[in-house]
Amino acid sequence: MIDAKVYAVRANYDAYYNWWFLENLLIGANGEPVWKRRRPQLGMGVPPRAEVERDETEAKQLARKLTRELGHNFDIAALGENGQSSTMLKLSKAYLASRRREDEEAMMFVEGKRRHAGTVAPPRTAITAGSEEDADDIHRALQELPYLRTIVVGRGVTRSLAHSTDGLNWRRLTNGYISRQGATWGHRARIADAFGLHPSQHWGRTKAAIRKMLLPRAIDMLQLQPMKEMLAEALAAGRHAVVLDRFVFWYEPEGGIGWTVKEIGAYDAAHADAVEWAAGTIISRNFGRIVVLPFIKDDGTHVAGHTRNAPGDGPAKPRKPDEAKEIAFTRLQGDAMVGLLGELPYGP
Repeated sequence: MIDAKVYAVRANYDAYYNWWFLENLLIGANGEPVWKRRRPQLGMGVPPRAEVERDETEAKQLARKLTRELGHNFDIAALGENGQSSTMLKLSKAYLASRRREDEEAMMFVEGKRRHAGTVAPPRTAITAGSEEDADDIHRALQELPYLRTIVVGRGVTRSLAHSTDGLNWRRLTNGYISRQGATWGHRARIADAFGLHPSQHWGRTKAAIRKMLLPRAIDMLQLQPMKEMLAEALAAGRHAVVLDRFVFWYEPEGGIGWTVKEIGAYDAAHADAVEWAAGTIISRNFGRIVVLPFIKDDGTHVAGHTRNAPGDGPAKPRKPDEAKEIAFTRLQGDAMVGLLGELPYGP
């Protein structure tokens, strides 16, 4: 039996049905957070039905509106300081993890589209496929995202994945009756294909590879005027670190270094999926290129943030004992960081 109390709402895309399902964050029978599809009662004698939206923007706007109306505080730092129960901390982690995955993939999608802004989709006459209907579907998809090499074609249960190595000659990978896995690959291609990766590969490793590709882009962002203004505001507020997705814009006052970009790393393998605070302090005793953000364990234990080098880099150059720094930081919300790339896929 699942507790009926709702703590948050999210919009989750189901590629198999091609709908955005609204889901409630609840406490499950085992006491752990669980996301469950909303099935509101529409009226007397009418069975509950899943609450869905076709449009991504409307789905996400509605989910955030419903979450705000619930009025729960998901600030992990504040919850930890106030001695909240481990259950509330787990709920916060579940909610923030979902939001950050959503924000990360939104940023990757926008950046992928930017990288192909000059790509021209082939004319319909240049596309060959197993049928004219498939070629029409492929042409429509390429008009929006000309870099795609994996596309879902067909209608309803007779859909299938079509693949191409050159964007012109396409073949179906299966004959109808698309699987849930195949539908997911078709959706992930919107991101993976933009970076020359295959959507069928392990999604976590694929996104890790994309993060490495995005590091030069993060460095380039230091030259954007909106970023300069935002970092100047952060510096004036006493914050020497600004977190954007898995990167940290880091201010080093000594030696005229100024703002640089570091990467976020995990505390250790056991906490690789930990959800960090939205704000807090990092104690930097060295010049490592990896930043471990502070986080709170499920039992409420606070783990301090710090800097280090990545495995294989060798020891990080230490600061002098009297030069250890307490770095206050802030994290950009997803809409803000995507906006810096030039496009907001959905509203607040």
